[in-house]
This record gives sequence, C-alpha cells and structure tokens, in this order.
Amino acid sequence: FIQAEKYKDLYNMESIEIIEKPFSNDILIEKIESLIGNKITGRDKSEELIVLENEIEIDDDSIPAKMEFIKLYIRENYDTISTIRAISEKVNMSPRRLVLYFAKLYNQDIKNYINDVKLEKMIQFIQFSNMDVHEICLRVGFKDKQYACELFKIKYGFNPYEGIKKFRKKIK
Repeated sequence: FIQAEKYKDLYNMESIEIIEKPFSNDILIEKIESLIGNKITGRDKSEELIVLENEIEIDDDSIPAKMEFIKLYIRENYDTISTIRAISEKVNMSPRRLVLYFAKLYNQDIKNYINDVKLEKMIQFIQFSNMDVHEICLRVGFKDKQYACELFKIKYGFNPYEGIKKFRKKIK
C-alpha cells in the first residue's frame, strides 16, 4: 500500500516495517493523495509523516467495496482466519479501522460475523458428514470445542451433539 521509511499507525502507535525505501515525504504524500483522491494540506514536508484519519478522508465509495471483499474473504477462508490484523492486511487497513467500518456498515461486529460463518459451516458438516463434533470444530477453525458448542447452542437452540442425532437420523 504505502512504502516509506516510516509510517505510523496511530491506532496502535506502532511503526509499520519498511518494504522498500527511500521515499521522500513529497513522494509519499503524492502517493497517499493519489490513493485517497484528496490533497494533504498544511503539512511541513520536512517533518516526519504521520497520517491522521481525521486529516485525510478516504473515498467512501471504496469502503463498502473493501468490506464486501472482507465478507467474501471470510466466507472462503473461515477455517484459516487467525486474527483481525491478518484480515485487515488484505485491504491495507488498520485492524481498528476495519472493525469500526465493518460494524458501521453491517451493524455487526466482525468477530461475530466470523463466528456466524463458522457456525453455519458447522451445521452443514453436522448435516452432511460423518465427522464427530471435535473434528467439525477443528475443521471450521474453532480451536476450543467448548466455546464453539456454547456459540452453537446460543445460535441454533440446541448443541451440536443433539444436531448430529437430529439430522443424521433423517439421512439414514
């Protein structure tokens, strides 16, 4: 996304590692301006570049597209998603901004959305596989079977073991 000597993520107050360098502040500012479609004003170009979210507005049209991409990415990679940070890197957005925009756009926390996708996959495995509950939990990306079973019961009103009895009996 942005390659420079130093770029500070103000939400996490940490510097992002350099991939390529050197970029002068002038070149970096030009790249940011071209990406966001706005001019950065009132900046002493000799200072270290720190981009504040309230100073730069990102094109609102790109946010829904990024969030739709994230939803699709989650649906396709539900079993291997490890962190919000890993997801946020897919759209070159800080984890905090990703969480905020996702919640604003879909009225749902991204972690809950990920769990909902995993639970939907669990019900499919319960219905159409011969795997036991532990195998299903691992297959959909839950490391903690008890936690997965609790979420499952909250969402569906019965636990996965009851689901196996209920659905697999009908298939036979």
